[in-house]
Amino acid sequence: DGVPTRLSDLTRMQHGGAITPVHTIGLGRDVDTEALQTLATATGARFLPVETEEDLPGVFGVLQSYFEASHAVCVELPELECGELLVRVSWTWTPDDGPVAQGSTLQPVDYACPGEDETPEGRIVTLLLTLGDPGIPSDLSAQLALQAVEWASPRLRPHVLIVLDDGHNGEDVTDAELIQWLLADVDTLEVAYLDEPEGGLRPEDVEGYDVVWYANPGYPMDDLTALETLDAFAAAGGGVVLQGDDMTWSSGHAFETTPLTGLEHGDNGTNACGQRIDNGRDGTYTVTVGQAEHAVVRGLGGQTFRYGNDIDRSTVVSETAEVLAWAQPTGDPSCPPRP
Repeated sequence: DGVPTRLSDLTRMQHGGAITPVHTIGLGRDVDTEALQTLATATGARFLPVETEEDLPGVFGVLQSYFEASHAVCVELPELECGELLVRVSWTWTPDDGPVAQGSTLQPVDYACPGEDETPEGRIVTLLLTLGDPGIPSDLSAQLALQAVEWASPRLRPHVLIVLDDGHNGEDVTDAELIQWLLADVDTLEVAYLDEPEGGLRPEDVEGYDVVWYANPGYPMDDLTALETLDAFAAAGGGVVLQGDDMTWSSGHAFETTPLTGLEHGDNGTNACGQRIDNGRDGTYTVTVGQAEHAVVRGLGGQTFRYGNDIDRSTVVSETAEVLAWAQPTGDPSCPPRP
């Protein structure tokens, strides 16, 4: 460009706030080796001396390796999502001397979509808890609710339907509203609320949603229609969250909830090893989140809290179910923990 360029000018070249590395090559013996070495070192690059032109291809191979990826970044994606996904990786580099550099890159990832006859079954999360119980830290409830939905969802930005079972009998009815409130401000979710229609949840009620959160905080499910709707929804690839401390059985034992929960009901849990635990009276359960590397409890492993209501005693009968938290009567380590 007709403007004299000095060595100091080359050492100050930047892009996006980061110093531009200037790799240098010295061909033969009649070169300013010291200047080339100084320039490369000052910019975080490399000086490569070569004797003959025949050595140049090997040098370019070395330099090319500098532009290849040096770090692997792992991200968790919904296994049920298919097609082209874009993963954004943001980075910050703080050198020992010099300004901080920041940037981001997009990496496309392709998931093959299943054929028409290969629709994967949806995921089901069973939370045997009233998340508004005063013993549960609010930040734990919020994180657990979000991660349960994210794991159950077949899509990255799911439409979520919160349903309050009409057989709640007035107990802790604000819990479903709490769930809606916890999820409403998450910008990756679209959340709607529904009081269950008389006669039970129907297929047309869940049409267009990716995840259905079905809540009955303090009573068992009372409509077979709802169970059948949720079962069909999951079979078609939708995500289901069943929430409430009596979700392992139905009202009057009219039908089994095992097809959804993977649990076989034992008893209501109001008495455990001689200790009465019910509606915030008498004893409590100590709930411990396991250390499993599972997306639903990510970042919650090992946390404990006291729960003041009954929790169904149940047995895992599904080969695919995984228990992520255990409850045990507070102060009685000899009493077997329950999922």
